[in-house]
Amino acid sequence: MQFKIILNKKKGGILPVNYRYDFYTAVSDLIVKVVDHYPVADPLDFRRRVAKSFTFSNLNFDSYEIHHRQEVIVHRGKEVSLEIRFLIEDEEKTLIEKALQGQKITLGKTNYQIVTVQAVPPIDFQDVMIYRCKCPISLASSCPSGDTCFLSPRDESFKNFLKIDLIKRLLQCSPEVSDFNEDDLDQYCPEFQFELLSEPKEKAFNVKANDAFQSVVGYQFDFQLKASPVLHEIGFYKGFGLQQSMGLGFVEVIA
Repeated sequence: MQFKIILNKKKGGILPVNYRYDFYTAVSDLIVKVVDHYPVADPLDFRRRVAKSFTFSNLNFDSYEIHHRQEVIVHRGKEVSLEIRFLIEDEEKTLIEKALQGQKITLGKTNYQIVTVQAVPPIDFQDVMIYRCKCPISLASSCPSGDTCFLSPRDESFKNFLKIDLIKRLLQCSPEVSDFNEDDLDQYCPEFQFELLSEPKEKAFNVKANDAFQSVVGYQFDFQLKASPVLHEIGFYKGFGLQQSMGLGFVEVIA
């Protein structure tokens, strides 16, 4: 499920460049609280699915400046828009709308109010889709030294890591499936194909996890993916790669 969100600035105008964690926690908290006021068949399951699938695009400011030395964004205008996504049931759309409409969130020293929550029609996923990264995709492996190595889409192993990550998240969505051996996941989905369609642009981020910031490297590019429609759905609505809860791996369909 995808929504277009519009926020109006109410107070302040300065927020950190690393706003992603603050936005994620603010919106997640609002959605978690909605089950206290509206009937939900299985509140714990709803909260779990929201927490595991929530991802979002970059904030689109009507007028802004980035002060790199201070690591802040100065929002000169009044309005911000973005898209948020969850892998939830269609009938749960109203819960998200009720949780967010009219609510206030704080990013850094700036207060915003959510004035629009508009559901976007679902995607009809085919076996072959073409995507553009709106936020970088980050995939990582362990280096011989023990450090983390972030993969470029030009690396031979990138395709396999991308496939295995999607399969693992499919299994997380289907806990009733228990006969998969994680060490053998690369043998599944033999039809899986990845094709790089543009020059990848490397970007580094500091993202917050477990109350600490860590450096993450990702890449933005266009790509064609052949896979089962269910894997396309997971990648689109949950984000491709790592740190999707911070908005990384957020893509748009271009064909």
